[in-house]
Amino acid sequence: MKSEPFENKIFNHVTTVIPNDQLRPEHLPATFADWNTIVSFGLSFHNSAYLSEIEKLREFAMNGLESYKEYGFTKKYSLDELRAILYFFAKKSASDNQSPVGTELKFIIQLIDKMHNLLEEKQDD
Repeated sequence: MKSEPFENKIFNHVTTVIPNDQLRPEHLPATFADWNTIVSFGLSFHNSAYLSEIEKLREFAMNGLESYKEYGFTKKYSLDELRAILYFFAKKSASDNQSPVGTELKFIIQLIDKMHNLLEEKQDD
């Protein structure tokens, strides 16, 4: 069954939700995209399994960041996990009205790069 996109309004960002089964490489921001573009894409994620308990999502995202700081990007994440982590940082940024910097920004860029890789692999299948 195909999911239908719907609008998600968070902190003055109105974003069309893009379910994973409809996500294409062209939906993803470039790794050099401006922060507003990244936030808009980040907020396009909706999966109640991840978003229903924001504290667990925060812990999951922060653990991913800490692991990245310590070991680099070694963990293999699913597309849902990558998008959930990006959603967390996009929502955090939108609520704080601050863009990430340093290692946090590098981590986010790596998340987007990994999403590009996963979608390209999926198209090759």
